[in-house]
Amino acid sequence: MEFTDHFEKLGQTKIYINCPYCVKRKLDKEFNERADKGQHMLLDSQRNFYYCFRCNVQGKLEDLDSPASVALQVDQFELPTLKSRLKNLKINQVHFKGYRISEVGTSIATDSEAYNYLIKRRIPGKLIQHYKLLEGVGLYKNRIIIPEYNLKRDRIKYFTARAFNRATPKYLNPPVPKSNIVYNINNVETDYCILCEGCISAISAGRSGVAVYGKKVSFQQYSSISLKFKRVYVCLDPDVDLKVKKEIRNNFLMHGCESGIIENLSGDPNDVSESDFLQAVEKTTIYTPLQLSLVQMQKNFL
Repeated sequence: MEFTDHFEKLGQTKIYINCPYCVKRKLDKEFNERADKGQHMLLDSQRNFYYCFRCNVQGKLEDLDSPASVALQVDQFELPTLKSRLKNLKINQVHFKGYRISEVGTSIATDSEAYNYLIKRRIPGKLIQHYKLLEGVGLYKNRIIIPEYNLKRDRIKYFTARAFNRATPKYLNPPVPKSNIVYNINNVETDYCILCEGCISAISAGRSGVAVYGKKVSFQQYSSISLKFKRVYVCLDPDVDLKVKKEIRNNFLMHGCESGIIENLSGDPNDVSESDFLQAVEKTTIYTPLQLSLVQMQKNFL
């Protein structure tokens, strides 16, 4: 079956195709009904990413040519030589420069519902200005936009859109890769950082807070953080297993950073104050890269 039988062109940089990851699950009887026949995967050559609106798989276009993705070949769609096929379809390869600020949000007025929501979350006006938070527009209406700006701060390269009323889902993020993004990393001036899951937690942690948008840290994020900071305090949410936190800590030790796990916060990282974070930081046991072997050995004697 030919490639051209299974795509829908949308403008000069986007096409929709049947998601090969959904199709792969057809082989599993439990997910037999999930085979994609409705072209739910978006390929965006401008932003260099793919995203399936059914199974939520996402990544960079070149990942689709990897051995793992090539193994997903099915009759409905072939993945190899993806970029050359995009070129044959006259899909332009354009470098994504980020979102214009006006495309995503507008300044937060002091008499707005968005402003009152942030005050209740212990994020006062001075922090709203410092982090250049926005109130969402269009698709992101009724949401707080927590942006990660480029170095020039004239474009947004990634953001979290958090509902401040009953809008669902609670979080609505842009369909672009985030594996190489570390929230707030360019604004931290200390030689250490407090590593959080989400942006609100990072803001609560103070001027040294950063976020990796989830419970996992990618290789690119490890590299960016370890190159900038001497010490990393791991502060993921309480529902994350301690084993996972230790693995992240040990990976930073392997990257040459001092590291420790914050375990004594007075509440959820989203809800505590900056002073609570500072007290917890003072009580955190810090290991050095030279202690890595000892740290890894501990589990054999517990």
